[in-house]
Amino acid sequence: MMPRRSRSCHFNHYFLIILILSLIILSDASIIKKGKGSFIQFNNILKKKKKMKKNSEVIKSLLLRISGGRKDKRRETFLSLPLQFSTIERDKLLVVVQNLLAGLASSIALIPEASTFAITAGLNPLVGLGSTVVLGTFSGCFGGRPGIVSGSSATVAMILRPICEKHGHLVLSLTVILGGFFQLALGCTRAGKYIRVVPQPVMLGFVNGLAIKVIKAQIPHFQHPHGVWLKGDALKWHTILVVVSALIIDILPRYIKIIPSPLAALGLATVLANRFDLPVPRLIDMVGPEAFQGGIDTLKQALFPFRNIENASISIFPPFKTVLTSENLLVALPTAIEMAVVGLLQSLLTLQIIDSKTHTKGKNTQESIAQGLGNIASGFMGGMGGSALLGQSLVNVNSGGTGRLSSISVAVFVLCGITFFAPILGGLPVAALVGLMLAVAQHTFSWGMLQSVMKGQVPTVDIFIIVMVTLTTACVNMAVAVALGVLASALRFAWQASCNMSAHEGNGSSIVRIRNIRIQGPLFFGSTITFEKLCEPSAEDREVAKKLRIKFENKTKRKRKKGSTKTSGSSSNSIGGSAPPPDEAQQSVILKTGRETAIDFSDSQVWDHAAIMAIEKVALKHHNLGVKLRLRHLSPDCREKLMESSDIDKLSTELAVDTTNDPSYLVGEDPN
Repeated sequence: MMPRRSRSCHFNHYFLIILILSLIILSDASIIKKGKGSFIQFNNILKKKKKMKKNSEVIKSLLLRISGGRKDKRRETFLSLPLQFSTIERDKLLVVVQNLLAGLASSIALIPEASTFAITAGLNPLVGLGSTVVLGTFSGCFGGRPGIVSGSSATVAMILRPICEKHGHLVLSLTVILGGFFQLALGCTRAGKYIRVVPQPVMLGFVNGLAIKVIKAQIPHFQHPHGVWLKGDALKWHTILVVVSALIIDILPRYIKIIPSPLAALGLATVLANRFDLPVPRLIDMVGPEAFQGGIDTLKQALFPFRNIENASISIFPPFKTVLTSENLLVALPTAIEMAVVGLLQSLLTLQIIDSKTHTKGKNTQESIAQGLGNIASGFMGGMGGSALLGQSLVNVNSGGTGRLSSISVAVFVLCGITFFAPILGGLPVAALVGLMLAVAQHTFSWGMLQSVMKGQVPTVDIFIIVMVTLTTACVNMAVAVALGVLASALRFAWQASCNMSAHEGNGSSIVRIRNIRIQGPLFFGSTITFEKLCEPSAEDREVAKKLRIKFENKTKRKRKKGSTKTSGSSSNSIGGSAPPPDEAQQSVILKTGRETAIDFSDSQVWDHAAIMAIEKVALKHHNLGVKLRLRHLSPDCREKLMESSDIDKLSTELAVDTTNDPSYLVGEDPN
């Protein structure tokens, strides 16, 4: 006879059943992805009746065993509830497990990084962990794509460090709040769409520079906390664990995919270090013991650091009257703008790279809004803000974390880690994390680009841009690198576009002498000089105008000689100095030559105000020679801007209108 179980034991069994059902329901959500970004669909659940029946019996027997093997009506009624979920396939539950394990691996890799970033900003390591929890939650729930991992970042920490050293924690949090509002405003105005102007060479240079930066960041981990390099057995075993971890992360996915390779590497390195008591640095040695004390007090210090400064009763951002002063605003605003732009740029670039890895499409505007909300919440709670993290996002995606569940679980696991499993995390060998980040750098670097360069398939200008952005990202700053890369690419595009402008010229009627010019290529500030040269009056126009001018001058001279004797005295008294000289008066007369030039813009577009001014210059040149100019196939907006911003209506220029064939585009406006 089986012993009777207590009510608490039954409660635990019921709790376990509810937990299983919750996981199954979560696996039915559309936020979990499978394969190359396509969402798992559970629409056809009645396809295989035999498999349904078998799964129902297995789940029922499992739940009966958990509940003690006894049957009664209440328990049978309760056990009949999960039978509706018996059609959940093994692959679907496997995806849930993969997302959870990927989140666990990413969180373990993120904890030392977030702690180090907080120290870089001049704050307690727990502040970085708490900020990671807040940002990870907002990014996972509301972000622009699944799989993105957000948290405290090195770029944001470097921006906030001077303001923390000079003005303290409160002004830093005020800066984070203002930066979050700026990001929210950029998201609401859809400014994130302009990330598409970042060309492919800049993206390649960015990821290559980031890979080099990740490798450089691992060099200090071959030192003791006080800055002395590892020697002897410590250096030997530390290096061995680094190599073993990196090899496991690189090789294991080829054979086993259910277990994330970073998690397997961390586990094996920890077992080896503890089993043989290897003299290698641990995570607690690198970050400090205060981050791994555990308990509710540690959680409060991480999420509400204001409790430890100035006023113990404060748990969130203090009243604005004490902090929101004109002096603090003048100090915080410039840094907040820089933090918002740099953090959002890093987040959107991370989204673009993850899109290319998973062959999916994220939402820039939604990611911008999520980052803004996360930084606002982090600032109000006393955090240091942050952005999306490319390295940890790659760890997550490469480990199978393709759903929002993985992104949210990163924040949950970091929260549980600093609260309940802090001593275990503190005992992890640093070598395993170094091997993990080296593997991430190896997968991040664009090796295919090197092969294309060696084969001569990459233009020289693109090679220059890639190398420039790579070195600037690795040695200076990510935002500066991207700005320089975009500027160089824009200048290159402007030069190429200006060189691509051409014109096909032909003559029309021999009686009226019509000259036809068909422009090809965009007309903008870079091609205005070429346009003016192509469309300037022809030599025949100038010759005809010159002959007419000579005839007109000779005629006026004869008239002047005939009337000079009669009106010389009176004209000198009446005109005085008010009338222009005769030569100037003759030049101001426009003589019509009877010639005409037609410029066709069917194969061209007018892009900016400089193009409008170039068209006016060409029209003025033709007008002064007495040549009629006809402009064909301009868009309605272009004709309107020509009339508004120039004097073309006073010239002998005709703006031809063809409602059927005229193009429709805006000049100097965003088409979207």
